[in-house]
Amino acid sequence: MVKSADELYELFSQEVPRLQELYARCAKVYKWVLERTLIEKMIEFEKKASDSRRLYSEKILLAQDRKLINACVGTKKGKKNFQVLLVFFLQR
Repeated sequence: MVKSADELYELFSQEVPRLQELYARCAKVYKWVLERTLIEKMIEFEKKASDSRRLYSEKILLAQDRKLINACVGTKKGKKNFQVLLVFFLQR
């Protein structure tokens, strides 16, 4: 049991370097998970985009499609993500 604020501070101070190291080791995995999620969203988008009936659906769905496209190619990071997707689809 923690008896004082100083003791609690000391415990947290000891934990911070361990968590920083853990974060550094897991950063690549986290990045891969984000890229995979984006790829899955693009695959889902391609399936919906090929359905001609989607044009008759609500405007909200079309706005979501536009938002996803902008997220992929609208920024420098988005362009990089788009390149990752392009490589993925070319390798299939």
